[in-house]
Amino acid sequence: MAEGIPHVVYDTSIKLMSVVLNISSRHQGHPYLIPAGFGNFSLGTYMYNRHAESKIIETMQELLEEEPYSVGVITNPQFRFNNDQYRQLEIATITCGSISVVAAMSVLSMYTYLLIYYPRDANRVSLHCVIASIIFSLVDHCFNLAALRTDINSSFCDSFRAIDGFVTLASSCLLGMVGVHLLLVFYFHVRRWPCRPEYILIPIAVVYAVVGNILGYVWNNVPEDFHTIYLQLPHLCWYYSNFIDRLYNSTAWIYYYSFVFFIIVVSLSCSLIAMRRVYMDKAENQARLLKIAARNTGNTSPISVISKGRGNGAVKNLVARSIQDHPDSFSKIVIRSLLYPLTPCLVYIWGFGLQMYLVQSDHHASFGIAMMNVIMTRLEGFFIAGIFFMDPTVHKIQKELWTNFKAFICCHQRRPSVPAPTIRTTPADKPGPVSIPSPHTTISSSGVAQPEPLLLSPGSIMFLDHDSRHSLD
Repeated sequence: MAEGIPHVVYDTSIKLMSVVLNISSRHQGHPYLIPAGFGNFSLGTYMYNRHAESKIIETMQELLEEEPYSVGVITNPQFRFNNDQYRQLEIATITCGSISVVAAMSVLSMYTYLLIYYPRDANRVSLHCVIASIIFSLVDHCFNLAALRTDINSSFCDSFRAIDGFVTLASSCLLGMVGVHLLLVFYFHVRRWPCRPEYILIPIAVVYAVVGNILGYVWNNVPEDFHTIYLQLPHLCWYYSNFIDRLYNSTAWIYYYSFVFFIIVVSLSCSLIAMRRVYMDKAENQARLLKIAARNTGNTSPISVISKGRGNGAVKNLVARSIQDHPDSFSKIVIRSLLYPLTPCLVYIWGFGLQMYLVQSDHHASFGIAMMNVIMTRLEGFFIAGIFFMDPTVHKIQKELWTNFKAFICCHQRRPSVPAPTIRTTPADKPGPVSIPSPHTTISSSGVAQPEPLLLSPGSIMFLDHDSRHSLD
C-alpha cells in the first residue's frame, strides 16, 4: 500500500480499477470475470492494452480528487463472497429447495387422499392452516429457484422482491395460528364461530404478512448503479434480493424479522397455556375416575368377578391400567402445536442474526452464517412436512397404505397354485360347533361349557369405547 493513502481509499482504487477494466474490456470484445472479493486482487493477472490502462488511471484520478472518502463508503461491500462461494450458495439453494418442493407435494397429495377417503379427519382447522402454510412455502421455494436464473433488470425480479417476504411471513403466521386456535378452544372454550375458524384465521395471516412487509414495499434505498459496484454476482435476482438488499434496506429487514418473531412468541405462549390446561383437565378426569372406582370397592358382586382374589384394589388397578394404555390424544395435538412455531424460529434465526450483525457498516458477513441461512430457509417446507406426517391420523393412513402395498407386491410375486379338488359332504359329515372354555367359562355338571357373566364397575365401562374418540383440533 502506498504510504499516506488510507486503507479505504486504497481499497476503493483497486475496485474502481477493476470496474473500468471490465467496462473497457467489454467494449473491445474481451469480457473478464472479476471476483467479488477484491482483497487479493492483482492487476498483473489480467492483460489489457495501453489505452485501457491510461483510461483507468485517468478515471481513478478524477474520482479520488473529487470525493475520495465518500466513494469508499459506497464501494465497501459487506458480502465479500467470491465466485466459488456463490456457487456453493447456489447449489445449496437448488438442493434444499428441491427437497422442500418434493416434501410439499407429498403433503398436498396425502391431504388430497384424506379429503377423498377420510373427509372427517381432513376437515380440521389445524390441518387447514398447515395446508395453507405449505402452499405459501411451496410458492416461495419455486420463486427462489426461478430467481437463480433471472436477470436483475427483469420485471420478475421486482415482483419477486415483493412476493418473497409476503409468502414467508404468511407461512410462518399460519403455523402460529394453530396454537392460537387451540388456546381459544381449550382455554376460553370458544365453540361457536360465525363461520369456519380458518375462514377468519387465514385472512388475518394474509393481512399480517402485508403489514410486516409494508416498509419494503414503500421504500427501496438500493442505488440504481449498484451493479457496477458488485460486478458479476448481483446481476442475478436471487443474490440481489437475499443479500444486496440487506445492506441498503436494513430497517425494512429488521422490521420484517420483528413480525416473524412476534408471531412465534405469541404462538408458543398460546400453545404452552393450552398444554397446561389440557394436562390439568386430564389430571382432574383421572382423579374423578379413581374416586368413582374407590367408591365402588364396597360392591361385592363386581369385585368378586374382576379381582379373582386380588383384593379390593382391583378396580383401582383396572382404571389406572386403562389410563396408561389409552393416553389422551389431545396432549399429542398440543405438542404438535408447539413444534409448528418452532419451525420458523429454527429457520429464520440465522438470517436475523446475520442482519443484526450487518448493522455496523464495518462488519463483514460470515460465509458460514450465510450458508446456514440459505440451507434452513430452503428446508422450511421439509420441516413442515415432517410435522404434518406426525399426525396420528396421517400416520395410521401411512401404515394402511404400506400394508396394502406389501400385500399387492406379495400377491403378484406369488406363483399361481393348482386349486384343490372340491369334495361334496353330506349334512351329517359337517363338523359341529366346538366349545372351547375361556378364562371366564365354567363347566356345568352335564359337561357343557357355559360362559360366566362378566360384571364391570361403572368406572371401567368408560374405557370400552376409547377408539371412537375423535380429536377436536
